[in-house]
Amino acid sequence: MARRRILLTTKKTLLNSNLPPLTSYSQSNVGQPFHGTIVSLTTHGAVLEFYNGVRGFLPLSEMSEAYIADAREHLRVGQTVKAWILSIEEKEKRLRLSLKDQSYWSQGGESAFQNLEEGSIVEANVSAKLTDKLILDLLCGEIRLRGVINIGHLADTPGAKCEKQFTKIREGTKLKEVLVLSKNTQHRIITCSVKPTLIEAAKSGRLPSKYEDLYPGRKVVGWVKNMENFGAFVGFGGSVQGVVKTAVGPFLFFVDIRIYQTKGLQIHLRDFKKDKWSLRLWSRSMFNNGDASYH
Repeated sequence: MARRRILLTTKKTLLNSNLPPLTSYSQSNVGQPFHGTIVSLTTHGAVLEFYNGVRGFLPLSEMSEAYIADAREHLRVGQTVKAWILSIEEKEKRLRLSLKDQSYWSQGGESAFQNLEEGSIVEANVSAKLTDKLILDLLCGEIRLRGVINIGHLADTPGAKCEKQFTKIREGTKLKEVLVLSKNTQHRIITCSVKPTLIEAAKSGRLPSKYEDLYPGRKVVGWVKNMENFGAFVGFGGSVQGVVKTAVGPFLFFVDIRIYQTKGLQIHLRDFKKDKWSLRLWSRSMFNNGDASYH
């Protein structure tokens, strides 16, 4: 005789949920939210269980608007969460889930996202504070898009000044001027900055966001993203980035750059190709000729 079991729950989130129960792998559920419970957790994602044995996978990239290195530091087994269904494979009984609210996307969010230009300046409200970044609601008319600011982009000078700004900011804080650095359509996330130097550069047209805007000799403003033995990677708006090489000797170069890592820099564009280009940054010892300066 087959063994029969009835599984019960006393989880308040499930008992008080106003969402319908997810009981099948029907395609009609795509895009809809449901409450589920985390039953398995790894560094790369989580498995959620719903009703009637229905389970789905929540990828790491869909757990938050901001970057998360380890899912186990963000969620816990047994936790009940509200998840949206991204895709369903009925025959394989597979669900792909997201914790990001998908409803705004079909209610004008997609159009607002596409129309928002990289390099533009908008107002925003802080919706959440994570360990090293802020989650934002970007105000685009009646639509609110999601953005993120890493702690290193809260001030021109990295380190103590950025950390001090971070401690001052609370959930609900209004930011009058937020720079849109880049957009990721796949994850529907907008990377932002409030570095004063970059904001001023965007206002004056010195922050390029397209490779088509570049030409040799143009003065542009960017920030040092990271350092390597051969030089530094400098970021701008959009996907535009370049490499500053140690043309004046490694000692002089690193003495100048390390002090201002992630700080706004004014540089001369040396040359570029369609998909690969390089930059020349004048050393501090050459500043007297007025060619370039740190900002």
